[in-house]
This record gives sequence, C-alpha cells and structure tokens, in this order.
Amino acid sequence: MEYTLQLTDEIALQKDDLATYEGAAFTGEEYYLTVPLEHSIHIYGADFTFFTSCTCPHAYAAICYDSINYCFWVKSDISSRCLFRVGFVPVGKKGTE
Repeated sequence: MEYTLQLTDEIALQKDDLATYEGAAFTGEEYYLTVPLEHSIHIYGADFTFFTSCTCPHAYAAICYDSINYCFWVKSDISSRCLFRVGFVPVGKKGTE
C-alpha cells in the first residue's frame, strides 16, 4: 500500500525573525527547530510559543528526539556520514559523556 502526506493543519510561529527552519523534533513537551544559518536550535512550547534558542557549535540541518535514551540526534552539514548524539546543557556547565 502506498501513502501520501496530507496537510491537515497550519500553525504560524510567533518568533519575529527571518529564521529558516530545516529540521524539527518534538519531545512531548517542546518543539526543537534547527536553524542552520544561525548555528542554533529554537525551542518552542507545546503550544508553539517561542521559549528560547540554543547556540550550536555546528550548523545542524536535521534533528530527532530519542525517547528511549532521552537525547537528541543531529546531522551536521560537516559530516554527511555521521549522526551526532547531543544533549542540551545550561551555559557555563559541561556535559557528561
């Protein structure tokens, strides 16, 4: 059986900038949208209100949430052969490996 995607709804994001979103992930509580041109990820609440943004060391185009390991996987334009496991860490603190 073949499937096709059908547009069922549209939501205008409230952030007043010219961000070009490429990837999106949902944790069940927040939406994470990648902005490769800014080297950032914008975070929205479940109701699509803008919460914050996170600066990234690389331009990430794709993102997905891993609900088994409670982490994110991203794809960088630098390496098309690798996915990277990342976590969000408060600024000033170092993450654990």
